Amino acid sequence: MSNFSATCVTRHLDRAKRYLTTRVLQSGCVVALALSFTACGSAGGGVRGTTGGFQSAPNSATITIAPSSLSFGSQIVGSSTSKDLTFKNTGSADLNISDVSVTGAAYTLANTTLPITVSPNQSVVAQVQFVPLSTGPLPGSVTVTSNASNTVQPVTLSGVGVTNQPDVSFNPTALNFNSVVIGTSKSLNLTINSIGGAALTVNQVNVSGTGYTLAGFSTPLTLNPNQSVTGQVIFSPVSTTPSGGSVTVTSNAISSPSVTLNGSGATATRLLSVSPTTLPFGNVMVGSTTGSLVTLHNGGNSSVTVSAANPTGDYTVTQIVLPSTIAAGGSQTANINFAPQVTGPDNGTVSFVSTATNSPAVVTTTGTGITGGAHSVDLTWDASTTSTVVGYFVYRGSSSGGPYTKSNANAQVGTAFTDLTVNPGDTYFYVVTAVDSDGIESFVSNEAPAPIPTP
Repeated sequence: MSNFSATCVTRHLDRAKRYLTTRVLQSGCVVALALSFTACGSAGGGVRGTTGGFQSAPNSATITIAPSSLSFGSQIVGSSTSKDLTFKNTGSADLNISDVSVTGAAYTLANTTLPITVSPNQSVVAQVQFVPLSTGPLPGSVTVTSNASNTVQPVTLSGVGVTNQPDVSFNPTALNFNSVVIGTSKSLNLTINSIGGAALTVNQVNVSGTGYTLAGFSTPLTLNPNQSVTGQVIFSPVSTTPSGGSVTVTSNAISSPSVTLNGSGATATRLLSVSPTTLPFGNVMVGSTTGSLVTLHNGGNSSVTVSAANPTGDYTVTQIVLPSTIAAGGSQTANINFAPQVTGPDNGTVSFVSTATNSPAVVTTTGTGITGGAHSVDLTWDASTTSTVVGYFVYRGSSSGGPYTKSNANAQVGTAFTDLTVNPGDTYFYVVTAVDSDGIESFVSNEAPAPIPTP
């Protein structure tokens, strides 16, 4: 029996390009071959571009404003605070600012006299003053009119007017739990904010509605102005009937806001499928082993526990630790191996037993044990470094450059393959592809020849 070895290194870069290097070793002679190839679905070439900055025209003024937004936070009604805005001339000519327009009744421009002239590479600082006249969010903006050759967006202004008394708000103001499996729970964060001008005392956090509870709120609690505390609202449905509710607080606040709660219960479903459902291993030499991956998928809304994998015939299951729990919508792979002990057909099954309502999930396996002829070809290659690659396909041709025929019906999990169906005196040409979890193959590697001796 003659042996042929091929060593391949594959790199898979987001299905864009793979590089394969093959070293052929035969009869003490080493031949080095190197070839790069591109994966299916990729588009060659690249995009070359410039950065997104603004390039000024010769002898012109350009303007930048920093920061692009001003947030004043909470401010007691009738009191004032201010923040700086910087106008910079990044051009090569004088910048003339003819107007600075401020919107929002709570905002004014302070300590600034118009017009303003700014020399190249120089800056001026203006002040925006915030004096809330009412409670609640108070938006505004600053727009600059100048001779700059570029356009800048208005500066956004935000602030909240508050009283000098304790007040409270919630964030968010509504919580939607959507559908939650009966017998399980789902929690969402809720923040209580002290938005008044005096300390907020929360004596109790109240929740109403079937299936709703609270966690993380330890009362009584005191929050100084602008302080907050975050807890959780938990929904544990007991039926499929939609459930509404609310969260309120008992406090010294001058307002009484509430949080709206919505959710519904869903019946638990546990459905386990296996793909593929049929594995044809073809001819395998007695005493050798070949394997192929299958994927177990939980299509239900509750977790499934796989407790056993029961094969018949000369088949075994590896690469899965049992029991194994698969989350709702999740998947788990397993490797099914065929290691014939005798010649002839060996048809069997592998049954994956689980807590799913459709248990077991069954894979039908077929294969034939054969004895080796006078010659065979052994192929080996290095594993791909890409995490999404799940196996390899080996292709064989009778002429250099193809056409090639796939030698293994299922993706080869390991990095070795034995071709038992060779004839004395013929020469075969092999290439390998990598396949990822989506079933997408790379283009073929460089070619490795294998001349078979004549007896």
